[in-house]
Amino acid sequence: MKISLILAAVLVLAQLAFAAPTADAGGPYTCVLDAGMGTCGMKLDGGNSSDPVTGTFTTPAGCTSDGIDITCQYGTDKMDDAKVDAFMAANTTNYGSQESTFTYWNASSRGDILFKFNDTYPELNASPKIQLALYHKASWVYDDSYWAGHPNEVRLRGYKVSEGWGEGTVTAATAPGFEAVEKSELVLSNATAENKCNIAILPCTQVGGLHWIYMDITDIYREWIADPATNHGIFVRDIDGDFAAPSGAGAASGNQFLSSESLDLLNRPKLIFKAGIEFDWWISDDTALCEIVGATDVVSPIIGCGQEGLAKANVRVTNNAGESTDAFAWITVTSSNSPPTADAGADKTVLIDTPTVLAGTASDPDTQILTTVWVLSDGTGASADCTAAGEDTLNYQVECSSVGTRTATLTVTDPFGASASDSAEVSVEIVSVGKFQIVGLTSTSRTPQADEEITVTVRILNLSTTGRDFDLDVIFQNPVSGALEMPTQNASGTIASGAEQAFNFTYNSASEFAPLTGKNFKVVANVYESSSGSMDDSATMSITIFENLAPALAVPETSIAIVALIAFAVLLIIERKAKN
Repeated sequence: MKISLILAAVLVLAQLAFAAPTADAGGPYTCVLDAGMGTCGMKLDGGNSSDPVTGTFTTPAGCTSDGIDITCQYGTDKMDDAKVDAFMAANTTNYGSQESTFTYWNASSRGDILFKFNDTYPELNASPKIQLALYHKASWVYDDSYWAGHPNEVRLRGYKVSEGWGEGTVTAATAPGFEAVEKSELVLSNATAENKCNIAILPCTQVGGLHWIYMDITDIYREWIADPATNHGIFVRDIDGDFAAPSGAGAASGNQFLSSESLDLLNRPKLIFKAGIEFDWWISDDTALCEIVGATDVVSPIIGCGQEGLAKANVRVTNNAGESTDAFAWITVTSSNSPPTADAGADKTVLIDTPTVLAGTASDPDTQILTTVWVLSDGTGASADCTAAGEDTLNYQVECSSVGTRTATLTVTDPFGASASDSAEVSVEIVSVGKFQIVGLTSTSRTPQADEEITVTVRILNLSTTGRDFDLDVIFQNPVSGALEMPTQNASGTIASGAEQAFNFTYNSASEFAPLTGKNFKVVANVYESSSGSMDDSATMSITIFENLAPALAVPETSIAIVALIAFAVLLIIERKAKN
């Protein structure tokens, strides 16, 4: 019976471990033909697909998610990187502040790239696959004869950096050490022999690049999570030893990438945390109404359609265990267009110099890609004393430095010019009362002895944009009856705009609490705005005063019973062994 139960449990676990993923092709979709061009384009959405083995991730701040994968692309909180160039002036010059970085090698020297992980994203260690994405700008050579066998290739290996380094100080002469065993390899050939850049022949147009490459760095990243003290990032260099080096004086080959200092923010290096499932899209219809334009192995492929009718979009989702699931969605291609809808969200009331976010929403009956524009106005035009961010997204952040009411208008437009608008009001004000907040209520001991001195600390924050007068009361109450157990202690004064201040109230438990030993107390702190007398905030905690006695050792009856049971079991085992 027990064996049967164990086998059943193992089978259940096996089914969970190899459960097939869920495929979702989105839709149904409507693609509206452009009256002038006679074509339409749109993006499909497989973002609701999932894998029960992998689960889901929480998207950290600074990262984005397409519903499946999480991308952390470094902006102000960027990933440090630097090129270490042994051929040029890099022995004395740092290259951690240029817009481009590159790898190269020749018979006598090489150029490599260092990348350092950003410690904002350690919780994503659960990802089964992690990629370093680099924007490839160009491949180049000095020697034309070499190029014929290696057209516009990207040939890279990644190693774990074993020594510390700094982006602002590293050079080829001070480059850190790295482990000899490669952790990642990428070989990619993506162009013809004519698509090259020979930098020995000017002008060099650097054609053939401008695309993303992806290195699997899962092992390096997980080792960094496990022990960041011995892992200092990734060392990326060109693969050598697999073919003859370029010949000729100064001959070299290499690849150029955008760095984390690039002004092209969207194409800076990034990390991609895969969710463990891969996509494969295709269109199945006999009339060839639509076709996929570009990549088919993405969450949201782009399609183009050329005539009215009905097409079928198919997606196959495969997980790391090789389990696959298919799904489909219908695409209606039509020449009639329906306008979108817009909602700017609820009206907001906010304090002066305090940012607020308007969460807009938009939809389109034809499931087309919409453009988004926010405009903030005070009734006469743009509000000059306000700053805003996210004007082209649905989440619009506003912060104003003066009181008044502004109108934020959201407008969404589909590819055919049909639009919809909606507005929300942002009321900016200074509230005359209610400007203090208790941000801390603590004591030196929540369970003090009868002869122990107790200090109660209250921390107050002034939320106002100006200095304010306050009154603070600390009260000891009976938690049942509410009666005062001790005289109230007070503090008063003025706290500057935005400042925080701490106040200590001291009590001697031997003299002040001796008659009340063993009692529980409710400590209440109340803060008032002096001019109005109205209470702004209140905080409470509990304290129990004990006698200063050594604790008695007591053994519960249940513990005695457990000890007796263990002793009986031991005696039984000894007896059975003696009989055998």
